[in-house]
Amino acid sequence: MRAKTELELYQRICDAAVHSGKSFATIALLAEAGSSWLTPIAATGEAIDLITPRTKFSSDPENPYGRGVAGEAFRTQKPAINPDIVANSGAWKEAQRQTGVVGLRRQVPMIKAGQEHRRC
Repeated sequence: MRAKTELELYQRICDAAVHSGKSFATIALLAEAGSSWLTPIAATGEAIDLITPRTKFSSDPENPYGRGVAGEAFRTQKPAINPDIVANSGAWKEAQRQTGVVGLRRQVPMIKAGQEHRRC
């Protein structure tokens, strides 16, 4: 996959995940410098407008927004899977209710120079 910028590359990764039929929605998150907050930097999918403005992401396990699979993937630098998306709350559950999609929610960290860089 080729791109002129990092952001374009992450958007293409999100697009490929969704348009290949393997994912309903994909979001790439960037770790904010000096913070445990994760910022969405690229996204693709039918429910993105329901998810990104309503959900916060963190890598801090003490923060309620850091206890999900995104936080786990950032902390462990390994893929994380939530096998019971139906039990989720918040914006993911609302998107699920409105679209009827039920499936695994997985996070895959992208490592750059030995450090967590992005998550898709």
